[in-house]
Amino acid sequence: MDGMTLGLIGLGAWMSVLTLVVVLLVRQIALLTLRLDAGQTQFAPADDGLDVGTVLSEEVITAMPELRDRLAYLLVLSASCTPCRELADDLRGWQFDVPVVALVAGREELADAIAGLMPPRVRTIRDPEASELAREHLSIESAPFALQVEGGIITGKAYLHSSAHLGELIEARRAQAAVLVNEPEVA
Repeated sequence: MDGMTLGLIGLGAWMSVLTLVVVLLVRQIALLTLRLDAGQTQFAPADDGLDVGTVLSEEVITAMPELRDRLAYLLVLSASCTPCRELADDLRGWQFDVPVVALVAGREELADAIAGLMPPRVRTIRDPEASELAREHLSIESAPFALQVEGGIITGKAYLHSSAHLGELIEARRAQAAVLVNEPEVA
């Protein structure tokens, strides 16, 4: 072998070692990035919105007077959200004995379709007012979402994976009311 061939073989070996080092370095950076990302707190839809116990602002009460004096539910839906359309379809046969308001954000024709699926006694508010109320006044970013409100105060909230979650929120309130009614007086 002449000197030129040995030089090319040496250069090839050196390039292979450098390539291996770069690949391993990139892998380590990727692993470190994943570990750092895993250590950060992630957005949890159940933590979305104002805290339970928060008094609703006058802007919200003015837009939705149903939330002022008694028990009511507020649904936040998005017209482009498949679970929201499924939820609206599931709720179509429901009969609510308390006021329910649905904020439906999104394109007009899609929002109209979702509003058309809702039970007749559910009042719907569409964009741009729906988005403003949800984001600016209620700090809700996820949909479908529900707030339980009593006398203008948030008393429960839930991310709605299905209509069953709304049912659980309603039943939890009924169970709480039954306990309060049957609770003996303290002397």
